[in-house]
Amino acid sequence: MGMHDKKQFTQYSIENILSVKGSKSDFDLFSFKYFAKDIEHLKHTHRHNFYALIFTNKGNGRHTIDFAEYEIIPQRVFLITYGQLHHWDYLRSVSGFIILFTEAFYNLIYTGNDKIKSDKSLVNNQAFVDLDDNEFKEWNNLIHLIDEEYLSNATNCKEVICLMLKALILKYNRKSNKVLINANLSSRKHTLIGEFKAYIEQYYKEWKLPKLYAQLMNITPNYLNSICKEVQNKSATELIKDRIILEAKRLLIHTDDTVTQIAYELGFEDNSHFGKYFKSALNITPDQYRTTFLKHKK
Repeated sequence: MGMHDKKQFTQYSIENILSVKGSKSDFDLFSFKYFAKDIEHLKHTHRHNFYALIFTNKGNGRHTIDFAEYEIIPQRVFLITYGQLHHWDYLRSVSGFIILFTEAFYNLIYTGNDKIKSDKSLVNNQAFVDLDDNEFKEWNNLIHLIDEEYLSNATNCKEVICLMLKALILKYNRKSNKVLINANLSSRKHTLIGEFKAYIEQYYKEWKLPKLYAQLMNITPNYLNSICKEVQNKSATELIKDRIILEAKRLLIHTDDTVTQIAYELGFEDNSHFGKYFKSALNITPDQYRTTFLKHKK
């Protein structure tokens, strides 16, 4: 394999997610039927530098996100975040809406409310939520309002769309079973977890220790660890490690980089240190993981 044939996943922006180049850079909205006409290249594993909220009302298929396969069924909503690897398969008569938006667009309006003032509310969610009939009607109405506002291009339409988008994300947060909020826990603790996860996303290649994040957040490492265990049922170190291992798996499977190159990319001093770190999480070496995964895919 020559240098120019190197295996690597593609990263798309809102402008180039479809083959027909768009003019939008921070927000776009498509009907799924329109989107599906130009989706062949998206059946290959890729990642985004934006968020995607995918709302289905009919049809079925399969959606693979970071090594996990999910069924596409009516009244299911997916949330794809920055950097996640995903692809589509076996789409059959799928209809609905796809909303694409950047971090900057979501943060267009500052409300002062910790739950919605920044994109940290987008960090702590499961891959999809399923809507009951009443919820489906509510979501469908709100998405159609966003669509109408988007097409109107009226004064302050971006601000209006941003507010309605925040409402959708709050609804998604509420439905996300993976991070059910215990009513006995303070919203402050959940805000801190969102902040911690956002900082992990930013610094995981450089910072492997909780104390560095705690310093940035102006709290003690012990308190950070305590709230991680209380809210996430994992230690702060485990949450950092989960993110590093996820990126390692992405690079091992979807690129031809050597283990040494991957170790360097993820901020490890040498191949040996990375190998021990990886094996401590998965009980298998990076090379063994790559070989086993690719063998099962054949």
